[in-house]
Amino acid sequence: MSLLSLLTRDKPGAGTRLSDAMHRLTGCAFACGLYDTDARTGTRYPQVRAGRTVEAPRSPVVSYELIVQPRALKKVLGMGREFAHALNVPSVRVRQQGGSVWVDVPTNHPGHLTYEEAWALAPDIPPGKLLLGVNGHGDQLLLDLPGAPHCAVIGMPGSGKSTLLRTMVHSCQNQPGVQVALLDPWADLAPLSGFGHVWQNGYFEREDEIEACLVYLADTRHNGHAGLLFVFVDEVPGLCRRPAIRGALAQLAKEGRHMGIHLVLGAQSTT
Repeated sequence: MSLLSLLTRDKPGAGTRLSDAMHRLTGCAFACGLYDTDARTGTRYPQVRAGRTVEAPRSPVVSYELIVQPRALKKVLGMGREFAHALNVPSVRVRQQGGSVWVDVPTNHPGHLTYEEAWALAPDIPPGKLLLGVNGHGDQLLLDLPGAPHCAVIGMPGSGKSTLLRTMVHSCQNQPGVQVALLDPWADLAPLSGFGHVWQNGYFEREDEIEACLVYLADTRHNGHAGLLFVFVDEVPGLCRRPAIRGALAQLAKEGRHMGIHLVLGAQSTT
């Protein structure tokens, strides 16, 4: 029996804008340090969790409820700028109602660029290259990852790291013979897991299963796939507390290009 068949893979994301936005809000809070750490195991538990989403017909806003631990309440109420950046909108309203915090997001933003509009600016990505963005003239800014052969995206919360990683994942969507593996303990990449080019048809969030995936991929006996596989691993420093993950990443960094496997690593710092 294949090792991967034993994993309780996270379900592919539905791709709906409401669930995607909630993922981004809770992920933003986690990225800003709102979590507790088990001193024995090192496991991190979020202080902010998803609640309800309210979208009334013809309402000018969509409201997202966040369930917040009392000691994190003051900080969350002051995170309007961070939440707006995470959602790629000009502004949001953060308010307290009872024991919950609500984030009100306007539904229409003049000049807001949708993904479909952004993609139209840079279509036809050559196979094996990742889109970083477009310059002021509308020309593609591409990374030739097989030539690199690995890369890291490093940035503090609010710097645009997650947005860049998602752009790179999206740019693989229509490339023939290219797959992406999504390994993300904070679930920032979860909204992208429903696309057909995603390895194993979903993303992996639990640290033990991320470890199992990387160990599997690092074993050359399991790598008979055709084409390219870009392995996106976010929050690498935290994951590298596990020796097996450190070893698997080192092996893939050394030998991956010969197997058509290329690492894209995300981190808040180099340590």
